[in-house]
Amino acid sequence: MKLKGLKGYLRMTEAQVQKKVGKELSKLGYAVYTNEKKQFIFALPRIDEVGLGIPVLLVAHTDTVGGSKGASKVFHDEKNGVMWSPEGLGADDRAGVFAVIELAKRHKVSVLLTTGEESGGIGARAFIAAYPSNEFGYKMAIQLDRRGDSEVVFYQNDSEEFQEYIQEFGFKKDYGSFSDISIIGPAWRINSANLSVGFVREHSNSEHLFVDSMIATINKVSKILAQEIPNFDYEERTYSYSRTYKPMTWFDNTGKERTSWIESDGWSYTGNNYRLAAPLEEDYDDNKSEGKTYDQLLDEGLADCHVCGNFLPTSEVMWANDDLIEVCLDCYNDDGGFYCGYCDDACLPSFCEMDEAVALSICDKCYYTYYLNEIQLDITKRLDGDDEDDDDKK
Repeated sequence: MKLKGLKGYLRMTEAQVQKKVGKELSKLGYAVYTNEKKQFIFALPRIDEVGLGIPVLLVAHTDTVGGSKGASKVFHDEKNGVMWSPEGLGADDRAGVFAVIELAKRHKVSVLLTTGEESGGIGARAFIAAYPSNEFGYKMAIQLDRRGDSEVVFYQNDSEEFQEYIQEFGFKKDYGSFSDISIIGPAWRINSANLSVGFVREHSNSEHLFVDSMIATINKVSKILAQEIPNFDYEERTYSYSRTYKPMTWFDNTGKERTSWIESDGWSYTGNNYRLAAPLEEDYDDNKSEGKTYDQLLDEGLADCHVCGNFLPTSEVMWANDDLIEVCLDCYNDDGGFYCGYCDDACLPSFCEMDEAVALSICDKCYYTYYLNEIQLDITKRLDGDDEDDDDKK
């Protein structure tokens, strides 16, 4: 399996990724469909003698948090099997896109790649609007958009038989907040699962991708697709999500040992520091009293920084980027935070779309609303002034 293609996806803009996968799937013999706004790419294998091929829909999303530019620099520690970028890697969910394409090369399976998953499932909703029922006869949908290693999230899906079947392939049940199958599964009443593809600390500049974990998931899903797909009754339940946190030791950029509340996956990252944190002690009991949920920590007056993930008193945390990003003062200062010269809102460069706006200390909103308008007005005034001068000369 060549990882050059993976690095390419990580560096591309979302539009480039969509164009690339469309061509790739066409070359593999797929019929590729989309809607007018290109909110999804739906690909069906052309196999007349066996209908639509394997009755499974593979799902991933092409958008990332923090913009659609892609990472210009991608680093790969081949010894430890880790990829990262100081700009934010975007492996959520470019790793999933890569995995889906690799599986489409091995098996004749249907593919759905959406956009706008990070904005509430825009592409998945558009897909369901275009295809309101499971007219293709899929027996299950598998999304490759889960953090960590060997985890599976079922969301509203409550079929114990289906859950046990997926876990037989080496996945352990966990809980997550949302993904495209949260929309597709209930709408089509189809059993669905979201599987880990190796990224951690997603939605931040300190995101990492454990390549071996991604490859392991690709191979596990390949085993699922190589077998006859069973039929499972669809069962649905009301679903809610609450992350659990525990105290843990980690290292800052200077190598200093620190302790803070960390998500209970056993690893921690901070800022642009790419060292693995100290693992939990083997005898640590998840049920001890110091393990607390996200809501419990908030009730204690703590807030979590979107960049480093630490829980701090709310007095030490601020909102940045038009009230979208919660960030501690240390990360704000370390990551080059600035205040917009127009609206005075706090901003983080890593979450701004326009490089020119960042260079001018202007937020994206004001860059478009005020700055460009002022430039246009200035140009108009200059042109009007030149015309007057020409009239005087005549």
